[in-house]
Amino acid sequence: MKTFHIEKPDENLRPSIIDKINNLTKPKGSLGRLEEIALQIALIQQTLTPALHKPVTERSDLATTEQFPSWRGRRQLPLPTAWFRTENRRRRRGL
Repeated sequence: MKTFHIEKPDENLRPSIIDKINNLTKPKGSLGRLEEIALQIALIQQTLTPALHKPVTERSDLATTEQFPSWRGRRQLPLPTAWFRTENRRRRRGL
């Protein structure tokens, strides 16, 4: 079993990170939750210029090929989009 030694991030960097986020070319706070996530990532990486390499997202709202077998080989779409497209096809076909 792997053991991990996780240290609490140095909070002394927090004001500098917040200042950098707030002084980007955008209205202050306009990115909402994204700014909070950027702050967390910067604190974890202990840098003013955080980077994500090969980020992995977990999306439960993506339509899968199990739900729509005819989509095999196509890119996944968010479920609301998938639902609307399917409904439009049914309406056009008179189903």
